[in-house]
Amino acid sequence: MAQIAAQVIGHRNQWEQVKKIISSDLLSGSFLFAGPEGIGKKKMALAAAQYFLCETKSGCGQCGSCRRVESGTHEGLLLIDEADDILKMDEVHKIKEFLKLKSLSHSRFIIINNSHKMNIPTSNALLKTLEEPPEGVYFFLISSRMSGLLMTIKSRCRLIPFSILTEKDLERVSLMNDFTLTNFKNSGQLHLVSKSQDKEFRSVVELACEILDCIAEGRFTPLTDAHKSTVKNKDQFQDLITYLEILVRDILLTQSAHGESEAAVYFEEYRKDIQAWSLVNSAVWSQFYEILEIKKEDLFLSPDSNLFIESLIVDNLRSVV
Repeated sequence: MAQIAAQVIGHRNQWEQVKKIISSDLLSGSFLFAGPEGIGKKKMALAAAQYFLCETKSGCGQCGSCRRVESGTHEGLLLIDEADDILKMDEVHKIKEFLKLKSLSHSRFIIINNSHKMNIPTSNALLKTLEEPPEGVYFFLISSRMSGLLMTIKSRCRLIPFSILTEKDLERVSLMNDFTLTNFKNSGQLHLVSKSQDKEFRSVVELACEILDCIAEGRFTPLTDAHKSTVKNKDQFQDLITYLEILVRDILLTQSAHGESEAAVYFEEYRKDIQAWSLVNSAVWSQFYEILEIKKEDLFLSPDSNLFIESLIVDNLRSVV
């Protein structure tokens, strides 16, 4: 039994804003929580659902309604949080069936996590419902990639922007979760901390290192079967892109430092590799970083993530020929 709002670290202005809006005469509405991954957007949406579905109207965390929200079994809550690369029409059918059911609660909350993964048919099918939700129905769309959402979706939602967590907030979360990798905490995105505890973390970082070796040496080597098996879905590919960006940042910081030991790098255990890569002209790394920024927007359109990885290397080599 827990009060979900008490677990939300930071974002106090956003929390007060959401409470104020829903507590007003607003009878329904659609919200878009937008900001970096892993900073608590989904948890805040769940906290809002618990708060307004609470039997005591306070999100007490103790009543039957609060406990059902926490366990995900409340009749007034629908969480769309599929692991698939794309949120398909099946999710729209779930939402419409949910809205057809007679609810015992005075309000209903629909949370769509990673809403930028909705394909065009799914997005179009939701437009009318998002624009005019039934009375007492609140949508929370969660997204870490606003550019992946159709403009027609964004225009029908009230935008609530989220920023990375402050150092003080990160320290609180780290103490709560016994995280120890302070370098990852500095990014302000907790998903980097939590994912670094996963067994698949090292293989993804090692693939990133192999890609950087290719860039540094100006060569192209097709991915091995072992490398291809590392990235099994687009979420892992997103992690790979993030680690590549961090490593390039580490390289550029090392190059700009007066001494090799002065650069505060995220990937401390790869410091020797970073120092070796830093011997390559900084223009190469700045150019590769720009390619990452441009290409990652195409991530969810690429049918084959392995071909996409190889294209990162090829496009970089072409640009220096």
